[in-house]
Amino acid sequence: MLRQRVVTAVVLVAIMFAALAAPGRWPFALVSLVLFAAGAWEWGRLNAASNALAVAMALVFALVAIAIYAGGAEPARRGLHTTAHDRATPGSGSAARIMCRDGSR
Repeated sequence: MLRQRVVTAVVLVAIMFAALAAPGRWPFALVSLVLFAAGAWEWGRLNAASNALAVAMALVFALVAIAIYAGGAEPARRGLHTTAHDRATPGSGSAARIMCRDGSR
């Protein structure tokens, strides 16, 4: 049993490293999607859902994730940005400042 778990872990780590090393975002996104959908299926089974319901939950999760990815979702960067005049200039000794959209710091 332990041997099977170790072999599975080594294979999954190899797949993840290959996805991380690949150019572009889609290989990592695809591997993550499969792992998260499997997690959604397992969560359904742990909550005593029927196999059909657990598979349906995993498929719904996967479809929502694909829709978000296809829509061009970017990481959230709400409220924080820097402007050129807020960056530290060499030799000034001042640190870069982060400002909110409303101008507060």
